[in-house]
Amino acid sequence: MNFLYKLKQSIYSFMYGRCGIDRLGIVLMVIYFVLSILTGFFEGTVAFILYFLSLAVFIYFLYRFLSRDLAKRQAENTKTIIFLNKVKNMFKKDIKDKNKVIRKCPDCKAKIRLPKKKGRHSVTCPRCKVTFNVKI
Repeated sequence: MNFLYKLKQSIYSFMYGRCGIDRLGIVLMVIYFVLSILTGFFEGTVAFILYFLSLAVFIYFLYRFLSRDLAKRQAENTKTIIFLNKVKNMFKKDIKDKNKVIRKCPDCKAKIRLPKKKGRHSVTCPRCKVTFNVKI
C-alpha cells in the first residue's frame, strides 16, 4: 500500500505544471488508433506510410501531453474546439426543421425555410425579393 501511494505521489509531482489530456489530445489519440488500424489492412508502401504517420501523431501527442508551455497548448486546444464545433454544426440538423420545408428560389437559387403547412403559398424571396408560388 505504501508503494502505491509513493508511486501515485511521484506521478502527481511529475505531471505538475504539464498540459495533460485535453480535447486535441483526445482527437490525436483517435487519429492514432484509426491510422494504426488502417495499417493492418494495407501492405507494402502504404502500410509503411500509415505506420509512420501514426507514429508521428503519437509522438506529437506525447509532446503535447508532457509540455510545460500551457499557453501554447491551450491556444491549440481552443482552435481545435472551434474547428470541431464548426464541423459538428455542419452535420447537425436543427430541431426546428421538423416543422419546416426547404425550397429554392427559382431566380437566385437561395434556400428558403418555410413553415410546413399544406397547400399553395405565395412566397417572397428575402434575398432577391421575387415572389413565386410554392406547393407544400
